[in-house]
Amino acid sequence: KLVHEGSDFIKQVVKDEKRRPTSPASVLIVVFVVALSWLWNIGVAITALIIMAARIPDLLWEIRHGKTKKAPPIYMLTNVAILASLPMLWYAIYKM
Repeated sequence: KLVHEGSDFIKQVVKDEKRRPTSPASVLIVVFVVALSWLWNIGVAITALIIMAARIPDLLWEIRHGKTKKAPPIYMLTNVAILASLPMLWYAIYKM
């Protein structure tokens, strides 16, 4: 909506954001997961990936609709996935 009705500045920012590559972020995620598995163990790295993957739908909802709108109940599954990964994280650290 802001792209069509917003100021020229907003249109330019959105246009620049669409062209920005996500490869630097992908490289950082891979480096982060490898560092976790090397410094801690593979269980901690898998838990981090689960938490990151569970946040993607919530982040997309916030980008599209804003924080003020209430998300559908299906998005509660992402919160369950994050909370379910915490005992897995504890177990992975405990087994070190």
